[in-house]
Amino acid sequence: MSKALKQIKEAVSRAQTGIVLKSDEPHYVKSSLMSVDNLLFLMFDQVKGLQDRDRKEIRLKPKISDEQAELMAEYGNEVEDAPHTLLSSLRLVIDMIKERKYRADHEEEIPEDSKDLFLWISNFDNHLMPNGSQGNPDLDVLECVLEILRTGPTCRTFLLMETGFGWKVYQKLEPLVTQVSQGLPLPEEAREILLSDLGEYVSEKSLCEKALNSLAGLSRGASVEVAASCVTDKGNQNDDPKGHFVFDIPYLLKAKADHCGHSKVAKVWNAAGESNFNCEPTPAASELIPELTDKSKQVTLIGEDNSANSDCDTGEVKVTISHNSADPDTGKRKNYISRVGPIKKTEFESTFNPDRKPYGIHRVMGWQGLTDFVCRGRDESNTSRCMARMINVVGAPGLGKTHFIKNIAAYLKMSVISPEMSQITNSLVGETGKGFQKFVDLCYTIGGIVFFDEVDKLAFSKNKTDDSNGINSDLKRQLLLMLQDLPSQCFVITAANSQEGIDPAIVRSGRSDTKTWFAGWPGREQKDQLWSHYCDIHDLAEQEKPNDAFWTPADIAQACKSAEQQRRDLTDPRLLGLLPGANADKVSQAKKYIKSATKGGWIDVNTGFPVTMELFHGMEGETKKSIEPPKTVSVRAPKKVTRRRKLDNGKS
Repeated sequence: MSKALKQIKEAVSRAQTGIVLKSDEPHYVKSSLMSVDNLLFLMFDQVKGLQDRDRKEIRLKPKISDEQAELMAEYGNEVEDAPHTLLSSLRLVIDMIKERKYRADHEEEIPEDSKDLFLWISNFDNHLMPNGSQGNPDLDVLECVLEILRTGPTCRTFLLMETGFGWKVYQKLEPLVTQVSQGLPLPEEAREILLSDLGEYVSEKSLCEKALNSLAGLSRGASVEVAASCVTDKGNQNDDPKGHFVFDIPYLLKAKADHCGHSKVAKVWNAAGESNFNCEPTPAASELIPELTDKSKQVTLIGEDNSANSDCDTGEVKVTISHNSADPDTGKRKNYISRVGPIKKTEFESTFNPDRKPYGIHRVMGWQGLTDFVCRGRDESNTSRCMARMINVVGAPGLGKTHFIKNIAAYLKMSVISPEMSQITNSLVGETGKGFQKFVDLCYTIGGIVFFDEVDKLAFSKNKTDDSNGINSDLKRQLLLMLQDLPSQCFVITAANSQEGIDPAIVRSGRSDTKTWFAGWPGREQKDQLWSHYCDIHDLAEQEKPNDAFWTPADIAQACKSAEQQRRDLTDPRLLGLLPGANADKVSQAKKYIKSATKGGWIDVNTGFPVTMELFHGMEGETKKSIEPPKTVSVRAPKKVTRRRKLDNGKS
């Protein structure tokens, strides 16, 4: 029995007439209730009207006298039954309650009076509030509902009001009803059944704990949709010797994130969704693509298809490759889109060598201290009580905070969920809080890394005066509530360019697992790796590098991009003059950051130890040489000395 059904059963046992079921897919609960014996079940739907448990429509008989009926028959007019409205359905239940009570008082009870009477109302929130949550309720509907809630307990009558998952119960109803949120039926057993029902060709080893857990938090229909999409999209890409389908866990997580990410309040990213991979083709690749040579650049796998409609046999695939190669006739370079296949998947992999792991901790340059902490803190062997829940990272723009989060998420096989603040914030009172709560519910359902970028703008400290008409106060309050009771499947990472604007309540002990991490400037070894990496990407020849003290990874990437674009050497003054990486403000900016980090006891993401001013002093001498403009020596003309001739009389 699911959690929702248990809560409904408990409400019935204590004669709680009003039950609000918050669910986006209530079909499982409805079908379960309809199958219960000794239950008089009615359900109202705007399209189908009022129906019984056998889905037969109950019509509304017109209230006319026999004389009126005979008169209408004389003129050839038939008395037709009309479909029930919600209001007439509620009044019908009120009449049934009165009849039950009358029979009980006069000891004239019938067998049906011993059965529980249920009225299921679909989309009750839309019926009660036809003009939206900010509008006025339908007073006639509200009055009938209140009447049933007052008189129903004595006659075993129950009103089950189905609403959307995020609906807030109307204030007059809230103290009179039990609120139930629908979860997954039979969290593990039901998921295993759902995956098995997809077909006999599903491999038994697919039904592992990770595959079942990847569907946690989804409803019955959503679980089937996500699993079926995995079967459809991945086709016969598996390594099972019997040819049975094996579920790809990262892809299941990606499909789950996509399904739940349809809401506009969040942006969901997962490394399993990446479809473009850099290739390192062997000489044999030119036999499949004639234009492809050893001098071709940017060889990328941009598409592959092995579905049933692609004419591929088992183990084969069709691929699409983009590359920049020289035209055989003119010799000029241009971009090509080439298609290959069907080809054996093993042959394609050995010929083109696609890099199918573009993200992971092997892509992180530096940040060893923070990487070690996250890997230990989010290790699968940790119990929920000691699982890392939140960290805060502060650093100047361009130091690789977002790059690190994507790579660590790929390593942990987690999605990255970030709020779409333009869709959450609302000038109407209370609406911003509701929007943020939808985002929180989405995070709890998907699970993964919840990333708040520029949290200093989201969670102002008490000293900040700009509060955007209270919007930031609502957001900060909701964020504090979220961090207070964070489930173990979520890991919050907040990033900021400045610590000054962040309310200390956000990063205090009990919410944040550590002190603030300081994303400092890369060291010499990391810079050499960055130069080598970006020079390879932009096909730059081995050459002298500029003096790069206090340069960020973004500065190095931009320098290599501009060098290829402008066809200049990296040390060319005309190129360096265009780059924002070399300016005197960086020295004062770095000193300010490192002073704040030293004073606050922040932890260096590279070393894992507290930051000291030695981090700045070690680069200070190099900085003066690299980014201070050379002093120009002005050569002045010799001062002209005018000598006055002395006269004979001594006067000049």
